Amino acid sequence: SRFGFASPVRAPPRPSAPSHLSPQLAAAQAPPRGPAAHACLPQIPAPTLLPRRPIRQAPFEVPSQLPAGKDSPSPQKADCLPIARWTESSQGSPSAPFSVGRYSAPARRRAAKIPSPRLEAGIILRYAVPGYPEMTATEAAQARQMLARRLRHEPLDKITGEREFYKSVFMVNNAVLTPRPDTEILVEEALKRINPEKKCRILDLGTGSGCILLSLLKECPLAEGTGVDVSPEALAVARENAARLGVSGRCSFVNQSWSEWKPENEKWDMIVSNPPYIPRGEIAGLDAEVKDYDPHLALDGGKDGYGCYREIAGLVPLILQKGGYILLESGMGQAEDIMRIFSAQGLETVAVIPDLAGINRCVILKK
Repeated sequence: SRFGFASPVRAPPRPSAPSHLSPQLAAAQAPPRGPAAHACLPQIPAPTLLPRRPIRQAPFEVPSQLPAGKDSPSPQKADCLPIARWTESSQGSPSAPFSVGRYSAPARRRAAKIPSPRLEAGIILRYAVPGYPEMTATEAAQARQMLARRLRHEPLDKITGEREFYKSVFMVNNAVLTPRPDTEILVEEALKRINPEKKCRILDLGTGSGCILLSLLKECPLAEGTGVDVSPEALAVARENAARLGVSGRCSFVNQSWSEWKPENEKWDMIVSNPPYIPRGEIAGLDAEVKDYDPHLALDGGKDGYGCYREIAGLVPLILQKGGYILLESGMGQAEDIMRIFSAQGLETVAVIPDLAGINRCVILKK
């Protein structure tokens, strides 16, 4: 074209019958036009449309004393949302245990510090009232009790008694440290260094709920493991989790501290550990959900935060197989000091893996 654009593509002319044919033959051989053309097409039956499933609007009316934020709906619209506000019913009957209403300013301020109050309210309802919206008086009372605990900033997993970690759901309580997503890095890196087709012995120092060790055993059917912890209450949780995951036959637990535990003629192919690493003087400044509900035994890393690492470093040369790996979780800014502590015992640093926030979280060493 004159402006430099490509000329539009034109459709080719419709074919016509040769001119030497008689008008009758030409009409017979010419392609059909108009409605006759559609009649020549294959007849495909129209698809059968399934009826639309009705969208069920569950009339959640949220637990008592959650905050009325800027995005909180008016009482007239509350039954159109999964969760709106929770306020105790004036009637208190099992059929209508919650209703939308006003609640105190202190309760709003407490709940405003909860990251996702609506989501967590729904989770609590799911645990307390499995058959919602139908519930018994006992279930309604349990829901209010669980909500009151969350408003006091007790962690949600300690209220429900469960926490998801890696690919499984673990039982938790106040005797164990809450499993956190950052610790999943240890599991991922350990699996990269385990041959699933060979037997492997894994040792978890400070096993707590057993989330690290049991996740590895579940992924590696030929592996066997030992969990060591000074807390008998924590080991009771770990044993329950082992039974839940179906790996009880491949793991054992030892109730002793690292400084006193002296295994005789036993060595392991891999050691994993998330030891206490918070300096003792910093525990008081931690979030309330950590310092008030996680066991201090699982937080206190001594005066400088490296006390448990020193104990483990003295034990590792005696119990780790030649060529074996040890994977340790570390706190912010601790990775370099941990490497120095273990290099003094003859271990070689293989890698330092950061978490999603860029903090060096997993230190990997080899004997």
